[in-house]
Amino acid sequence: HDLHRRCTDSGMGKLMAVGSIIRQDWFRLYAGCMFLLGCQYATNAFPVSFFPAFADDLGFHSMTTGLILAAYPLGMSISSQVAPLIIWRIGTRNTCVLGLSVMAPIIACFGFVPDVADGNDARGVLFFLVQFFAGMCGALPETTCHIMIGSKFKEHSAAAMVGANLACTVGAAIGPLLGASFYELPSDEAWQFRLPGLAVAAMPVLLTFAVPCFMANEHLGRDDPADQPETTKKKVTWKQWFDEARLDPFAPMPKEQDLQDMVRWGGDQLGMAARPAVAAANRGLANARAFLATPPSEFAAAAEVAARKAACLALEEATSCGASICPSWMTCSVFLALASTLLGSALVGTLDSTLSLRLAAVPLVLCYTQISTTWTVSSFVGAGISLLLIPITERVKDNSRKCKLVTAFGYFVMGFGFLILAPMSAAALGGSSTSTLAPADSAAVIYPAMILKSIGNVIAQLCVYPDMMLNVPDDAFLEARVTATYSAMYSLGWAVGPLLGSGLYVGFASVELCLNEDALPPSCPNNSAADFCSSLEADEVSRNAPSAACSCEWQPKNGFDGEATLVGLLGIGYALVLVVAAIFNVGVKLVAATTEDLTEPTAVRRASLTKVRADKGGQLAMADLKRRLKRAEITIDRSMLPVTVSTTAE
Repeated sequence: HDLHRRCTDSGMGKLMAVGSIIRQDWFRLYAGCMFLLGCQYATNAFPVSFFPAFADDLGFHSMTTGLILAAYPLGMSISSQVAPLIIWRIGTRNTCVLGLSVMAPIIACFGFVPDVADGNDARGVLFFLVQFFAGMCGALPETTCHIMIGSKFKEHSAAAMVGANLACTVGAAIGPLLGASFYELPSDEAWQFRLPGLAVAAMPVLLTFAVPCFMANEHLGRDDPADQPETTKKKVTWKQWFDEARLDPFAPMPKEQDLQDMVRWGGDQLGMAARPAVAAANRGLANARAFLATPPSEFAAAAEVAARKAACLALEEATSCGASICPSWMTCSVFLALASTLLGSALVGTLDSTLSLRLAAVPLVLCYTQISTTWTVSSFVGAGISLLLIPITERVKDNSRKCKLVTAFGYFVMGFGFLILAPMSAAALGGSSTSTLAPADSAAVIYPAMILKSIGNVIAQLCVYPDMMLNVPDDAFLEARVTATYSAMYSLGWAVGPLLGSGLYVGFASVELCLNEDALPPSCPNNSAADFCSSLEADEVSRNAPSAACSCEWQPKNGFDGEATLVGLLGIGYALVLVVAAIFNVGVKLVAATTEDLTEPTAVRRASLTKVRADKGGQLAMADLKRRLKRAEITIDRSMLPVTVSTTAE
């Protein structure tokens, strides 16, 4: 207690207090972002449990159902790419509030589509548009949260991103349960479909008021736009500024941050190339100002102009060869990481449009609530496993080879879960044997298969983000772009998944299994209503005419068995690809760009070329400095110059 009192009275105590406040703010930010991500994914997943069967009753084609379910993540994948620029303009908090406030009324309209449209064509178009625009709005707060988590918790980025994925998993688990619960709550058939959308729309409304409580309005490493010079507001590109500088050498030179902002509009590679030159030139300018603080004003003005010109020339020389010399962050390793993100969400997304057709058909005939329970239980188990694996993630996050092996193991487990869920048989893929990997008529097999799928998906996504960020330079805007690309790939995979699942289901379906009420008498006289879902009322069953087209017993080639088998084999095949990539350490590049760290002949030649061109810029700047000093009738020894060729070449 005495030590605490003495530290509190000292400057160290004040510093510790400030650090405690910062930790509290970051904890509040992290908790708020996780809650927002969970709610967003619950909003996305709420129609999964009841909409496929509802669409089947309306007469929608399976591909139409998959396209509607894919519309939300498709909108997310498009909007997440422009989210960093929106954040750069209006800030993080304003971006979240904007997306949530527009998203809420769109989600509420989902349940009223059958009331305002006649005919399946018009309904299908409206369903797609509602989901698509809701996804575009939902991507703004989701991408913002991923960017904030990635930028604020760099030291523990792997564990932080595991928590973000955990929140997404929990949200995706709660969403189907919420949708099914509100769907079965009203007795009126019309309100059964309206109520889920209205209930889920309340979440973005509440989040709109909650976001200001945990998130500040930041602009990705730059100050408030109101404080920026006019050159940045007008999006002046580096080339335009160079042209103006050649015509008027005494024109005001933007600050280092402004120059970086200008260069970013020309592309990430250009920004990476110009950053060292900008930093070196500005160091020289600062040294010139400090060194020449006392001499006559004419000398100081001439030296400052020369230093500005040196910065311009060095920047121009660096950017002129930046696209061919400076390596991009998009290596083969990063490409594999993005492919892992896209493929993982796509494989799991195949179940969005087809799992209810498997579980609501013979021999199981589960209710919507029971179907959603399989999602919820498996997702919560996967979330718990991900918490236990956080220490492993922290150990392997700096090793690309180990990250790939962990991802490969996850894909293998996920693929095996799909093979059990199918269940796999040779007949499903065109063979003659009808034996299956697991019993097809046992509900006890469904939960272990779904749990294996969730565990495999969690493991497959554990180390993807840290593996991808290994080669990304320390730049706020560039990191935001990479994180947005990661989020876009996840959303794009989620959009491809339902379409892929529906397409494979239709392609492998040679036998139609009886679904819901068709699985009961009089369609299937041997089945008893007491053995199946209790929500199937007897009067509804009696009104159904016998269907000769569907089978009252499980048979192979029913569509789902072939689809899930192929998806499982695809996951296992991709796991083998990652193992080979890990063995040969594919795509890993050297982070440093100096000749001491580069050993490959090509890399050495590129580094030498970079140095030659930078020296050329420094020599031109030196000649310009001498000419301006001579014009000012001032002589100065070369050794006194703070801006030298070596400094510019750095």
